[in-house]
Amino acid sequence: ASSSVESERDGSFVLTLPPVTGRLFTVWAEKGPRQLQQSDVAPGTRGLELVLPNLARVAVRVRDALAREPVQGFRLYWRTSEGGSFRRLEQDGDRFSAGPDGRFQAELPVGRLDLVVAARHLGFLPAWHEGVSVLPERTAELDFELELGVELELVVNGEAPLRNQLRRAFVVSREQQAQAARGGDFYSQEIRGSQGIRPDERGSVRLRAMPPGEYSFERLPGNLRLAPASFELPAVAQQRLEFTLAPAESPDGSKPAGGGR
Repeated sequence: ASSSVESERDGSFVLTLPPVTGRLFTVWAEKGPRQLQQSDVAPGTRGLELVLPNLARVAVRVRDALAREPVQGFRLYWRTSEGGSFRRLEQDGDRFSAGPDGRFQAELPVGRLDLVVAARHLGFLPAWHEGVSVLPERTAELDFELELGVELELVVNGEAPLRNQLRRAFVVSREQQAQAARGGDFYSQEIRGSQGIRPDERGSVRLRAMPPGEYSFERLPGNLRLAPASFELPAVAQQRLEFTLAPAESPDGSKPAGGGR
């Protein structure tokens, strides 16, 4: 059961909850990049106070590592270093560019944060800063230098009805898999959402800004298999790989006729 409400100007709020006996609730408060939660709140509780953390500025400069030119139109993700998952910063939009001083002024919660900048649509790999101290009394200054990733083409050889079942599948490296637990918005948008296997009519899949590494396939339908099942992506400008898509064989050697899960 869930319920939501906007607070009044003085910050007060009243939540209407379903009539559930003997159950405790978690109350979330959120405004922009700031959020707070209070667990084990009983229905009928009065005087609950949630104090959102203060915001402080982080001056971010993002440059092309090779050309040394500013990168315009990047995304910024953040999380607390001690726990939590990455959230995409939304501050008058979700793609950012430098101001007159060459930096973007991000407003983030006070604390120790991990930050990642992404511009996959421009062909760049993400860049990270971990354990950044964001303090109200001074503006932290961070430089991110973005390197170009691999332009990868995957060719899926197989019948069109089988290729059409791959709409939920994606490729992921071992390093990226390790980020899944706390990846949050970054993992869902920059990895799972950007590395999907959606072949065109020729069976071709083009993926930009891929990091080198050892890759495998995730969320393949249970009735299908891709061969080879994994691949190594070297640090090159472009790479083209071919795969064979076919019905998966059951343990008794037969081919199942059912659809994907």
